[in-house]
Amino acid sequence: MAGPYADYWIATPNKVLSTTEQTVATFQAPNVVVGMFGILQVQVYTESTSGLKAVLRINNKDVFVYGPSSTNMARVLQAAIPVGTLQQGTNLIEGEILSGSGMFKVASMAIFWQAE
Repeated sequence: MAGPYADYWIATPNKVLSTTEQTVATFQAPNVVVGMFGILQVQVYTESTSGLKAVLRINNKDVFVYGPSSTNMARVLQAAIPVGTLQQGTNLIEGEILSGSGMFKVASMAIFWQAE
């Protein structure tokens, strides 16, 4: 395919985050344009929350921070992935609960990026 185009990755990790950083997923991006931003779309569920604050990181960079909140929800949320976060090859997504209490579940996610 000629010219710049978009590529993506989709998964359903169904991971419930804890207060210890844990791997949510890994994905391969063999064709990412280094230096471009990406878009993260994540479906989350929260339950029994009280001041809950959670984070998702890609390659050790904070990409998505939720809360603090005491609202239970089932939503699809989006975040811009900062320039320089995605890399060619393996990318690691991690998450953890930073404060508060309750359940934070990452049901599904999609990542979009400019490919070459």
